[in-house]
Amino acid sequence: MYTVYLVGQITADAATYEWRQEVENYFGSNEHVKIINPCNSLFNQKALENEDDENGYSKKSFRERGIALLPHKDRRYVKESNIAFVNLNMFSPEKPIIGSFFELAWYFDSPEKMVIGIFDGDYTKDFQCQHPFVKSTIHAWVKNTLKACKLLERFMDVEVEYQL
Repeated sequence: MYTVYLVGQITADAATYEWRQEVENYFGSNEHVKIINPCNSLFNQKALENEDDENGYSKKSFRERGIALLPHKDRRYVKESNIAFVNLNMFSPEKPIIGSFFELAWYFDSPEKMVIGIFDGDYTKDFQCQHPFVKSTIHAWVKNTLKACKLLERFMDVEVEYQL
């Protein structure tokens, strides 16, 4: 069983959700792949309902009771997974991707887990992608989610029925 955690910026921008939905759709009927999509959580949905900031997230969510549990929940997602798709595209440049960097650090501490980076530009020229912490954690780069899904399929240890 492959458990894929979808790491990346979460903002009010629809692209935040679209790439994750593409992965879920791609592997929807594959019994060998489980997807962990943090955007499916009630916390995330509530935070976006209360959006009050031009950066694409709710300041109110930082004051929500229990917010300190969020990093622990995400760390559990990293532990449960054996693969990460890490989308380093910035959908709202004003909002830092602090959570994603923490998740990358946790994957760095688990070198047995595969980490596939997604970046639609030239990752060899992007500052974040070339940073030694990121470079040391991401094992392979692709330009989009479809290529990430196909790369995972190529290296899965199970036969996959392809639908034409």
